[in-house]
Amino acid sequence: MCSEEKRYENVEARDPQVADYTDNASKKNKQSYTEKQVGYLPGITVGHKFFSRDDMVATGFRGHWLNGIDYIRKLCGKLNKHNEYSSLVAVAIVLSGQYQDGVDCLNEVVYTGQGRNNMNGSKSQTKDQVMHCSNLTLENNMEQSVPVRVICEHKRGDNQSGKVYTYCGLYKVVRCWSFKRTSGFTVSKYRLKRLQGQPKVKIDEVCFERERTIGKLHGLACEDISFGKEDIPIPVINVIDNPPIAPPGKL
Repeated sequence: MCSEEKRYENVEARDPQVADYTDNASKKNKQSYTEKQVGYLPGITVGHKFFSRDDMVATGFRGHWLNGIDYIRKLCGKLNKHNEYSSLVAVAIVLSGQYQDGVDCLNEVVYTGQGRNNMNGSKSQTKDQVMHCSNLTLENNMEQSVPVRVICEHKRGDNQSGKVYTYCGLYKVVRCWSFKRTSGFTVSKYRLKRLQGQPKVKIDEVCFERERTIGKLHGLACEDISFGKEDIPIPVINVIDNPPIAPPGKL
């Protein structure tokens, strides 16, 4: 077993560098993430569904609604964040299918880098992809043995966005290479393997139906944070504390 596999062989497949944050978040009743976090995020389990990219940004699961690769853009800074990394690393990627990504039972995926596509109309590739910025961060993840969160995008016609996004878990980048397509343009390729010990997730699990009323939701802390001001109730869930408690202050 290679060193990075030993590093992540625990059942919850949490990055050790995030474990301290997990404990502190529980004590402080934090339920959202304003700073980019690497690895496991408390309260967002494997198989969790988002119904738009905006939902992922609103919860702090990703920091950008458009880019396929979300990465830490600055090391250290005022809060001395991420000073354990020698170079910028990716925190999450979205497998959208736009680049004809390959998915094999979700245990191993081949991801195509982002950029150099025509954003008007066909979104076809117009230039060679280069290994810098977001594309380079995935190579940095491989070199530093840093896991990345993988989200799969699927078409779904019965919601507003027409898509659903399923969190598939933590993956390690095991290989990076460049590939020239039949169009003549070069793309960046990455092979990622799913960390062991995580719950299984299947493609067909993206089909989601609400089976429980709000009052029966696990970890319910508040049935409606808007107190009737919105047409649809907005529940607050806390799956970290037992019993579940709402964040301090006025909601």
